[in-house]
Amino acid sequence: MIGRSKYNSFRSIKDRVWQRVNNWKHKFLSPAGKEVLLQAVIQAVPNYHMNVFKLPRKLCKEIAAIMAKFCDARVNKLIDGSRGVWKEELVKKVLTEDEPKIVCSLLISKSGLPDKQIWGYSKDGLFSVKSAYHLEMYRKRREKGEKSEGNWLDWRNLWNLNVPGVVKVFLWKALNDCLPTRSNLKKRKVFEDAYCPICGTEEETITHALWSCRGSMDVWAEQKSPLQKWPSNEVHFYELWDRLLSMVAKMAQTIRNDVRVRPEGGRKGCRWKVPIGEFIKVNWDAGMSAKDGRVGIGVVIKDGK
Repeated sequence: MIGRSKYNSFRSIKDRVWQRVNNWKHKFLSPAGKEVLLQAVIQAVPNYHMNVFKLPRKLCKEIAAIMAKFCDARVNKLIDGSRGVWKEELVKKVLTEDEPKIVCSLLISKSGLPDKQIWGYSKDGLFSVKSAYHLEMYRKRREKGEKSEGNWLDWRNLWNLNVPGVVKVFLWKALNDCLPTRSNLKKRKVFEDAYCPICGTEEETITHALWSCRGSMDVWAEQKSPLQKWPSNEVHFYELWDRLLSMVAKMAQTIRNDVRVRPEGGRKGCRWKVPIGEFIKVNWDAGMSAKDGRVGIGVVIKDGK
């Protein structure tokens, strides 16, 4: 029966661990043998209880402290406390192959404070899901050879777009290969094959689904689409995104160059006319307030219809 105090009910586990540790100290075991006993015996003591009950946090910390103290006692034997250096000859006898070189290269604290775990990928040294996510995304980009200074890597170009938020999130997922395509679902064992269900000829990656599939090409090939003459040979979606940004920038530059600035005489006698044929007409105006330090611009784009 488990009483009201879980700590007192399971305190015997801590006592058993302490007895095992203190008995080992008087045995002539090598450090490797002590390591095996530490992992095979001490860590096995609370296994049954932990599979059935949730042990109190205080008790778990005390058991971990006993094990850590036992480990520290073994490590201290490898350090020359008077000089604050490793006993290289003893380290070479205890460890094997390349381990002595790695151990002896570790700096020894002059203050004598106990070691503590530090997460090296955050400013405060504490682990967070956010820092782990950014670390994993950076690792994936390096594996794919995507580390560059291209526009696609500057997320400000995406989040500053004047489009609905759902569109930005969709593009962000596409650039990070997070959309549920057949290729990604196969990796998660949802589907057995990764072929595109529309064309059935190629693997359905994000680039294929949004760009190079016959179904997608029909959408982009619409008469009013500015992308209908583009070749569809991009492999990664970030390459396509980079080209899209470049094309939009060129289109904006072309529009600016083609706009005719009205004369100083103003709009007197001018009347707006509908553009003829397939042309479009762009009307714009701008204003500036030197007092407030603000600038505003308005643009109207109209076709013949």
